[in-house]
Amino acid sequence: MAGCIGCLCSNDTSYTTQSGVKYPNNYKGSGYTSPGNGVPSGDTFDIDYVAHEMGHQFGGNHTWSYTTQSGLQPIEPGSGSTIMGYAGITGYDVQPNSDAFFHALSIEQITNNIKSKTCSANTGTGNSIPTANAGLDYTIPKSTPFMLTGSGTDTNGDPLTYIWEQMDKGTSSQTGANSAATATKTAGPTFRSWTPTTSPVRYFPRMASILTGATTTAGTEINVEALSSVARTLNFRFTVRDNKVGGAGNNSDDTKITVSGTAGPFNITTQIQQFLIPVEVLKR
Repeated sequence: MAGCIGCLCSNDTSYTTQSGVKYPNNYKGSGYTSPGNGVPSGDTFDIDYVAHEMGHQFGGNHTWSYTTQSGLQPIEPGSGSTIMGYAGITGYDVQPNSDAFFHALSIEQITNNIKSKTCSANTGTGNSIPTANAGLDYTIPKSTPFMLTGSGTDTNGDPLTYIWEQMDKGTSSQTGANSAATATKTAGPTFRSWTPTTSPVRYFPRMASILTGATTTAGTEINVEALSSVARTLNFRFTVRDNKVGGAGNNSDDTKITVSGTAGPFNITTQIQQFLIPVEVLKR
């Protein structure tokens, strides 16, 4: 697909875009961004500023939930940590800067916007998109760690990466301190997005938290993961990326986890013999 998109860079603190309009002539160069430190360069500028504003140009809205806004997609706790979040600048920060990937909901928004346009000249990449399978829906006990495992294949043999992300939007009352992940939330995000990896497995919360006996994971300023202690539904999307140079593809599949308000928590209080946990598991 060929089209025109522009983003001017400067050394003062400001930005502007025309959301979702990247082709019409009047908007070709309408993206404008500059960093807070006066130096328009480096990873922070490239991801937190330029990629973020280009995300708007392609039709993506903000994904944080710490406050309300027209068009907001409050799919991440607090500031969020993906490209369309506001990591490091909110007072309810998940982490200091954004990670270099789009949330699954941003991918959905941007893809739908691009497909709705008719002015592009499309050229095939020769790349086949990967498959994605999130598995079955489950009911689990409250306050109990769990694990999700998906699968993906790619006919081109490209190196796949995987990510599990929560797809529950926050409500207008879940802002500020209430945008943090908490055990008693009956709606909204309670698990942050982690960078895609080569493993199709995710532990909830992180294994490092589980091994300490914790049911939450702390971020920079708020809790970013929390096991539910109340009945609720958790919706997750499993996204597979093929990372093909020159024309990458992705695919996704959804699953639903129902937390029982009457069963749990499930605990293992002892074991018959000692066992070893691989280091790579501890990092997930």
